[in-house]
Amino acid sequence: MAHKGLRFPPALQIFPNLRHWRSIRPRRLVEVPIGHNGQVSDKLVVPCLRHLYHDLGVLVYSGLNHGQIVRVGEILRHIANSGGPGKMITMTEWAEKARTRRLTKLGDGDLFEAVDVAHGGIIKPQSILRLADESFQEHIRAKIEESGFSKDNIQLRDRYIIVRSVPSPKGIITETINGPRRLSIDIFTSLKTDERNGHVTCEMQLYTAGKGEYAGNARVDYQLLRVDDEEKTMKPLQAHLELDTRGDDATGIRAVARKIVKTQILAQLWKLEGETWAGKADRFVNYTKVGVKMRRPTHQGDVSKADEEDKESREAGDESPPKDPVVGSQ
Repeated sequence: MAHKGLRFPPALQIFPNLRHWRSIRPRRLVEVPIGHNGQVSDKLVVPCLRHLYHDLGVLVYSGLNHGQIVRVGEILRHIANSGGPGKMITMTEWAEKARTRRLTKLGDGDLFEAVDVAHGGIIKPQSILRLADESFQEHIRAKIEESGFSKDNIQLRDRYIIVRSVPSPKGIITETINGPRRLSIDIFTSLKTDERNGHVTCEMQLYTAGKGEYAGNARVDYQLLRVDDEEKTMKPLQAHLELDTRGDDATGIRAVARKIVKTQILAQLWKLEGETWAGKADRFVNYTKVGVKMRRPTHQGDVSKADEEDKESREAGDESPPKDPVVGSQ
């Protein structure tokens, strides 16, 4: 189910100068307005995480005092301790413990050619599949050895392959003041067995290192075959690998991960938005265009003359540079 969104994210409506940087992608979820102070459904946690660093960047751009800057630092500490946006997304979606490895470089042949910044460095599907197969085989063979089998007489045969194009992946090339830079990627993989046939289902997600941008996704189901050299036969390996979690624990594990993300990271971000620029979004962002009733301003009362002039300026496409942050105790 698609989430309702605006043509422009609220941040780009309030701060139109940010539109000059195509790589800035703050959230535009109608269900999660700026300064959101209510509950959010589990299905919206991942979409919010995909825009997390962008929303934090807008928050800093809006102007913060010293105490608010310290709180942003606490949010960043929680993100880093959790492994970044990519790791947090896999925690909320997978019950199995993810295996992580970093790939420092992809060749030019692995990327689509692009002429603009917005589409620079998108990984080709065939390259995603190659990375998936390499990562899965390494992960599976490690689990085979942990389970007491010899990996030398085990063959893996893919039975089902899918490379997803939804959500739309982002490129691994980012613009910097020194020109374009190609980012490393973090590869997250998880395994689970199908107890009916012994097949191993493997999931992979790719995220850019540091920025945590989603870069691709693949799934492959393998059949494990055990080779008997003496009998010259190959038989399905029905023994189950010793995976970290499975069964009824899956729902509970994901629920705990989502609760941590909501309370320690997302709710703190939204609270800071409410203290800074949510009031402007309440007045000027029209949520009714997509069939959702517009929120009332956080602070009721008449709009001041300065606010009216600010609105006229923004409608004309102008924007004054943000004021310097106020340094002092909150």
